[in-house]
Amino acid sequence: MEVRDLRILFIISKMGKGGAQRIVLDLANAMAAAGARVDLLIFYHTAQDQSVLVELDSRVGLLNILPFTLASDHENSSKKILTIFLLPLFAMWWTISGRMARYHIAHSNLLLASFFSWICLVFQPLSRKPAPKYIETFHSDLVSLLPWERNLFFVFWKKNDGLIVELRRKDLKILRNRMPENFIDYIPFGVLPLDLPGQSEVDEYKNTYGNIPVILSVMRLQQQQKKVLDLLMVIDRFREIYNKPFIYLLVGDGPDRQRAEDLVRSLDLGNHVKFTGYMDDIKLPCSIARAFLIAGIEDLVGIAGLQAASMGVPVVSLQMDTEWSGSDPIFFNSTSQDVLATELKKLVIDGIYYEKRSRYSASVAQSAFSVNQMVASYSRIYSSLTSGG
Repeated sequence: MEVRDLRILFIISKMGKGGAQRIVLDLANAMAAAGARVDLLIFYHTAQDQSVLVELDSRVGLLNILPFTLASDHENSSKKILTIFLLPLFAMWWTISGRMARYHIAHSNLLLASFFSWICLVFQPLSRKPAPKYIETFHSDLVSLLPWERNLFFVFWKKNDGLIVELRRKDLKILRNRMPENFIDYIPFGVLPLDLPGQSEVDEYKNTYGNIPVILSVMRLQQQQKKVLDLLMVIDRFREIYNKPFIYLLVGDGPDRQRAEDLVRSLDLGNHVKFTGYMDDIKLPCSIARAFLIAGIEDLVGIAGLQAASMGVPVVSLQMDTEWSGSDPIFFNSTSQDVLATELKKLVIDGIYYEKRSRYSASVAQSAFSVNQMVASYSRIYSSLTSGG
């Protein structure tokens, strides 16, 4: 079936700031532009939704199960707990009433959406109407999941018609061995390049931090998957070997922000580390950054890292996969805090080296991580699944 003939439901818990949300937004907009009838189902709102949803194509229908708004993406409130308890009831109703039968594709993203789709599939036999093809994008990696999370995902995925891995290529092999009867593929995410702000705006922003070298991270402040505390240790080591004024700009929020702030105090990094909280637009921080520090898996560094790279910011990645030994990585990465700190120092003090890495980052982000390539890959999978191929 051609994309223009499809009815697609994208399912995700919320549309706050994050790489998964960015991918869902780009896919939904692209499919609507291609002529598909597209709906986006979210379970609750967050305070960060509006800056993301304002970019949603007007042809995409926005469906909201519960009229809850949480203060932040990581809030664990009674509202969120109630949503989790009510999800099975809504999934049962959507399936048995035939509402899911309106769609050819149901594309889930993140754990709560995976749970919702699994409940729909469990109760599908009670519906007299056809089921959509259920596919899911795995936006994380098996390395960073807790054991209970991996086992839960395995239970949910086994019922799906398709699973897309977008980070760790090794996971593709592991999952194919674990679930040989399932369709599993690998599609790396794509990013839209960021535009450089005006020079006067950049200069004004840079002056607020004292016109000294800036190292940037943009991420969810979480230790388990994002390694925020490990990155702070890299910054501590860089402080020791650089021994000059600099700023580490930490953009984002998350459940481990307090732990990160406590570590900054214990390491006496308060003069160097600045927590900004969430930012709707990261162009200005990227425009003044000498380097972008992030935790990555294999040779991928996440949406924010690629957006920074698209503006020519050299990317330095803490390698989370200790078994990975890529001989030709896309971006500079290492499992060693000392090696990463040394690379940051080189980028800060060596102008020629910085310019070389800057040009390289921009060219790679724009050539290897295209949104158009990502959308084309998903379009082929949608068409194949709905055509019986």
